[in-house]
Amino acid sequence: MRQTQEPKPISIPDELAARCTGPDQFERFDKLFRAVIAVPHEQIVKEEKKWKRARATRRDDK
Repeated sequence: MRQTQEPKPISIPDELAARCTGPDQFERFDKLFRAVIAVPHEQIVKEEKKWKRARATRRDDK
């Protein structure tokens, strides 16, 4: 019998939770959470270039 593990809940930093109280708490939480998980476009482009260079190097080594 296969047992499945329960997913771990996402921990919310206390300072984030403290700023998300009040009548519009969902909107504030959503905005702050998106800011925390957002990745700058420049970082994505940098990683893609790095990946393409590594792929080209592997291709040249064959």
